[in-house]
Amino acid sequence: MSSYKLPFFQKAGVKLHVIVLYVIMFIGSSLFASSYFFVGIQQRPIVDTIFAIFFAAIAIYLIYVLSGLLLKRFYIELTPTIVNINVPFKNILLTWDEIASVKIHRKYARVYLSILLKEDEGRDFSYLVPLTYFMDIDPDSLVGVFKRNIKKQKKEK
Repeated sequence: MSSYKLPFFQKAGVKLHVIVLYVIMFIGSSLFASSYFFVGIQQRPIVDTIFAIFFAAIAIYLIYVLSGLLLKRFYIELTPTIVNINVPFKNILLTWDEIASVKIHRKYARVYLSILLKEDEGRDFSYLVPLTYFMDIDPDSLVGVFKRNIKKQKKEK
């Protein structure tokens, strides 16, 4: 287990087979959406329009995630003053004194970074950050950085 130091910056990175899988799913959902919209709409207009919209929404989501992964727009940045996390559909900007605790949360065989804010104490978490987009990060070391800096903030006050 390595130890991370501040400032810490990690861009998203996944294995090639994940990107290939997303591309295949994008192509498939785009083909389904276009076939339901252009071909099937003449036979069952309402049902095929609903299916076309559903598969088009999946294709839009996949292109958003693919563009974020390929262009490296998703990242985790920790500095001595702020925590800035940008993942799909979330942009979290916090100061260290806002955070009450951080831990690893496992749900459905996925690993999440669970952040609890001081204002939300009593809940399980305030933010769940998926770490599946960051294959190079050791979750335990990342939590260690958070715990050290939270403890440091408490000592300063």
